[in-house]
Amino acid sequence: MFSRLLRTQKLQIITYNVHKGPSVFQKALCCPKAIFMMNKAIHTGQINHAARQIVYKEYVKPAYEDHDHKNMRLKRPMSPHLFDYAPTLPAMTSIGQRISGAIVAFYCVMLAAGSLFLSNGIDTYVSMIQSLNLSRISVFLLKLIIGFPFSYHFFIGLRFVGFSLLKLGTKSVLANLSRLPTLLSTAQYAQAAAGAPKLTFKKYEPPIQEHYDVKNARLSRPLSPHLTIYQPQLTSMLSITHRITGMMLTGYATVLGVGALVSPHDVSHYVTMVEGLNLSPVTLILIKAILASPFAYHFVNGLRHLYWDTAKGLSIKEVYSTGYAMLAGTLVMTLILAAL
Repeated sequence: MFSRLLRTQKLQIITYNVHKGPSVFQKALCCPKAIFMMNKAIHTGQINHAARQIVYKEYVKPAYEDHDHKNMRLKRPMSPHLFDYAPTLPAMTSIGQRISGAIVAFYCVMLAAGSLFLSNGIDTYVSMIQSLNLSRISVFLLKLIIGFPFSYHFFIGLRFVGFSLLKLGTKSVLANLSRLPTLLSTAQYAQAAAGAPKLTFKKYEPPIQEHYDVKNARLSRPLSPHLTIYQPQLTSMLSITHRITGMMLTGYATVLGVGALVSPHDVSHYVTMVEGLNLSPVTLILIKAILASPFAYHFVNGLRHLYWDTAKGLSIKEVYSTGYAMLAGTLVMTLILAAL
């Protein structure tokens, strides 16, 4: 027994089963000819009337399914995770970006909490550190450890902005260098063919195993879709906002750090200046919410990324649900910080 699906413009033959003569219906590619051959087979006795069953149904165009819903229906994971993904430079730099963002957010929390709750200014604590009489090498190492997350997160943020806006991933220097041997061999062949045709035999060499990233660079494949051709989605918008808030937090930390070193006054002096403006409570809460929202967003979304690194929550449905939960958590944390 075998089944075949035949279609016309208006009608659709769903299934029919036969016991004899399958070779007759192997040629039934177009509907008029299929019906003719089927009737011929019935009259010649190749198909038993009792075994034949034909059902007609009006043709219905298949419904359009969004890419995200299709991935949810097929239970496709969002992306490879750490347990089955070979360590590569893009993967390691991305994980480093998450970790440095969490460290920068922690720095901002400590600085903000210290400025609000500690009675002494930053000069007092600088004097306490200076009284420890640490060596220059120790001081340099401490500054290097503290400052490395800022610089790493800032420059990799510029790199991601370049990938999104300037399409840096589409033109790779490595891809151009990989084409150089091919261009040279083509030029040599053309020069040799100009005189007389020659046949040269070379020993067979097995193909060289090429890394996936090197192959993408050789084929000039972009690293990821960019903003000019990619339809905005919740996942892409949250990712872009994560980069922007990370750069804003780096700016906060830079201003606070440079201000603590250069400014002749401590934080309490500037707090007194702001209080002297006699702003309304609503205005103060709005200003605090604007300043606290980047920290709240980057902190909560950083926890979400660390949860992904445990190979959990990678399906499309879970990614969207955790995204909405992250936005709700960001709103609650922003309101709590603004109310302090």
